[in-house]
Amino acid sequence: MEQDANVAITAARLVTRHTYDLVNLVVARTENTLSARVLSVLKHLALLNGHLLGETARTLAVSQKDIAIAVGASRQRVNGQLRALERYGHIQLSYRNVTVFWLTPSTSPITPREDR
Repeated sequence: MEQDANVAITAARLVTRHTYDLVNLVVARTENTLSARVLSVLKHLALLNGHLLGETARTLAVSQKDIAIAVGASRQRVNGQLRALERYGHIQLSYRNVTVFWLTPSTSPITPREDR
């Protein structure tokens, strides 16, 4: 890396991106209510790993067990919160998939970073 500045810059970008993603996930886990934590983690994961569906939605392949681990709660409690979020129109559930909705295109996050 000492001799190739491009490799060093690429490595620095990679470390920075992963640090940014980790900090955002930690912030999502500090929400006050379980419902807010679940929605925040889902939005974060959908933005990073989800597939874009129009301007206001992303679908994410994830299990309730994985969500429970990410928010630090039991799968049963997460299941109840997911059902409530679905009733309020924030998400749509299907087998091992969650579609996360943003209210309007203006509140939707930007599309995935160009440098990915």
